[in-house]
Amino acid sequence: MKPEFYEGKVKGLGRDFLKEIQHAVIAIRESPQRFPKKTKSTRHCLLKRFPYSIVFLEHKETIFIVAIAHGRRKPNYWRNKI
Repeated sequence: MKPEFYEGKVKGLGRDFLKEIQHAVIAIRESPQRFPKKTKSTRHCLLKRFPYSIVFLEHKETIFIVAIAHGRRKPNYWRNKI
């Protein structure tokens, strides 16, 4: 996850990337069950404008963000982080 990369492409795009992540985290917090399962224990929230997803898991009342993963680069690299 590199907001600097997007900011270097177009001024303000890095900020937009971070804002979209913030909105996605809020949506996950409000209703984690609405996001599809990625594995047996994780779910994922796809970002709308950028090719990333937020991979997370739930444990009781706590949500753990495992990765903000690019959709095409190093698929499933985050599985070792669980």
